[in-house]
Amino acid sequence: MNKIFCSWSKIENAVNDISNQIKESGYQIDVIYGVPRGGLIVAILLSHKLNKPLILDPLTAKDKRILVVDDISDTGTTLIALYDKINPLQFGYRPITVTIHYKPGSKFVPDIYHEETNDWIVYPWETEETSKADYTEKQEYCKYTGDKGSHDEILRICKQNNRLCINSYPCAFFIVYNREIF
Repeated sequence: MNKIFCSWSKIENAVNDISNQIKESGYQIDVIYGVPRGGLIVAILLSHKLNKPLILDPLTAKDKRILVVDDISDTGTTLIALYDKINPLQFGYRPITVTIHYKPGSKFVPDIYHEETNDWIVYPWETEETSKADYTEKQEYCKYTGDKGSHDEILRICKQNNRLCINSYPCAFFIVYNREIF
């Protein structure tokens, strides 16, 4: 697997491409939500580009057409868990998902993505060190759960490892969605 360091100019190009794809698709969007961590920055950029409000909790978006943004759909676990939380029957609309990168082995294919890749991407908002930590934690998570862990299993692993999970791959959404206090 190649390691690719993505520059800010590549991110800007990706955001422009995604913005154009959204406009051409005819998707109607009311609000934008960015998955913590990597999705937040991309969501802010898209929020400005599309002139749509950024929300911090997708569970407050009932009866709104929500654009869910992440930097990459790697295994798909985070986006699947989030997608399951934003139930179209309860929220009124199916969330539209976008990512900069999509890995063909992912279990979740975003509605829109900028580029398909098998490479290990290091984004400009990451350091190589945090990228390695995320990658290591992701491998730990997959080892424990076979990448099929439930929210309870992820939370158990995080608590067992005495982690807040704010910066970690599998369970950053617990803070926002389940409001767990460790």
